[in-house]
Amino acid sequence: MSLFFKNNVLIVVFFLGFFGFSQNKKQESDTLSTEKVVIVKTFNPTINDAFKIHPEPNFNEGEKAPKDPLSFNINSVPVASTFVPEKTKSIAVKKENPEASFKNYALLGVGNFGNVLAEAFSSIDINRESQFTALLEHQSSQGGIKEVRLDDFYYDTGLQLSFGKQQKRNQWLIDLELQHQLYNWYGLSDNLEITEEQFNAIDPSHSFVDVNLGGNLELDNEIFNTANIRFRHFRDDYESTENNLKLNSKFTIPLNDNPILLPVEVDYLSGEFADNNVFEGSEYSFLIVGIKPSVAIKFRGVDVKIGVSGFLNNDFENSDLTLSIHPNLTANYNFQAYNLSIFGGATGGVKQNTYHKAAEKNPFIAPGIGVRPTNQMFNLFGGVQGQWQENFTYMLKGEAEFVKDYAAFIKNPVLNSATGNLNYGFNNSFGYFYQDYKAAKITGEFGYEEEGLFNVLLRTTYAKFNQTPRQPLNVPSFTSTIKGDYIVNSTWKIGASLFYVGSRNSFDQFNDDFLGSFMELDGYVDFNLRADYKITDQWSAFALGNNLTGQNYERWLDYPVQGIQLLVGAKYQF
Repeated sequence: MSLFFKNNVLIVVFFLGFFGFSQNKKQESDTLSTEKVVIVKTFNPTINDAFKIHPEPNFNEGEKAPKDPLSFNINSVPVASTFVPEKTKSIAVKKENPEASFKNYALLGVGNFGNVLAEAFSSIDINRESQFTALLEHQSSQGGIKEVRLDDFYYDTGLQLSFGKQQKRNQWLIDLELQHQLYNWYGLSDNLEITEEQFNAIDPSHSFVDVNLGGNLELDNEIFNTANIRFRHFRDDYESTENNLKLNSKFTIPLNDNPILLPVEVDYLSGEFADNNVFEGSEYSFLIVGIKPSVAIKFRGVDVKIGVSGFLNNDFENSDLTLSIHPNLTANYNFQAYNLSIFGGATGGVKQNTYHKAAEKNPFIAPGIGVRPTNQMFNLFGGVQGQWQENFTYMLKGEAEFVKDYAAFIKNPVLNSATGNLNYGFNNSFGYFYQDYKAAKITGEFGYEEEGLFNVLLRTTYAKFNQTPRQPLNVPSFTSTIKGDYIVNSTWKIGASLFYVGSRNSFDQFNDDFLGSFMELDGYVDFNLRADYKITDQWSAFALGNNLTGQNYERWLDYPVQGIQLLVGAKYQF
């Protein structure tokens, strides 16, 4: 046997023995031992053999995956692999059809009292930047309130058109609103004594027409930020007319690290009532200009806005020019660790009262009221708000305010015979009565939301008024509202709301010398329920239940509301 053959046999036996020894050690323990391995072959490393460390390792302590077991094998000879990968099919993923999205819809609902609800909406994309929308709404009732002697039907029809464009550095929108409303002065007092001839001559119906045109502009500009202009023409069928022009804009004056914010408001109002109304030939005209500069700073973690508000009010009819200064201060501090913030501030301003606002809040207003602005001298507020465990939100706010010339509603007296047989002159209409008051208010909010399933919101306000002899007319001291929605499944959705309005003071005048008495209107509860059922992607049905407690409560003195109202309808999307 040659020396070369002997040497090769020894080398093969040595490596086979070492391989077997390593396999036995692995079976006994899966960990590395402290034995030394002596490598006889000289190692000549190259750059490719170097271990490369990532310069910025991505390590997330929140994701601690279990370590893979370490295996260590040394193969000295080529070994044919017996592993053959099995060919498998990819797992089929079930695709859920996306919820259908429609830009147009129409709905119609009918119910008792001859109630009708109708809507039609359309949205058209002109291009990627421009959009046109249209909304037509109608709500009406044939009346039928218990123990009401005059007609109490009403209808309200409105059309809204808008066109907007959104670009990279600016966006703008113009819109037009048209509205026609008809109501009846049906609130005759039980104590009213009139002849049958007078009663038969009363035509309690009256109507309003509202035309509202406006536009909004937002710019990506360092100085000029936003501008909003709006013109409203409001009239009734008793020859009353009112025009209101508003211009609101916001500017920013760069000043190092603390720029000056400069909102500017211009509000011009003019109107006239016909000669045969409560205030014969009354005209009114006001111009209110407001400037509210402020500086936003951050002081020891507190976001503070420091400023003042100045309002110039020009009463053209009485040649009266007044200037008022109000605070404009706010502060907010966030406790990020507890998901809550503390806020506070002091504000104030002058608010324009209009015939349109009066009719919007109380449609039984007379076509002849005294109009002048309300001055909120100051409103001092503070509170806390936050979030708890992602689902709960809360807010607690306290306020102290002093208001001058608050526009409260008072029932008009029975007009004397000199004014004629007016349909609203039988103690069945309302006018403005201006009062000064001081009030302390506490407001609390609590909300819970389970995303995509359930949400509920509770809001309660209590106010204590310092008013002689009583608090402002028709203003409650306590109100509470709770609203919620529940998605039962993909086809059913339920919504509910519960309103409580506390007692209010009212003043009933029996004649035009303002002799009368204070009346207290009882508080009331109003419970409403809605259910929606999805039939197909395009068709759905709904049912509404309003005032389900069945109370014929009085929202205004001698004006009871309808009892239990039920309405069903359908909606079609396309």
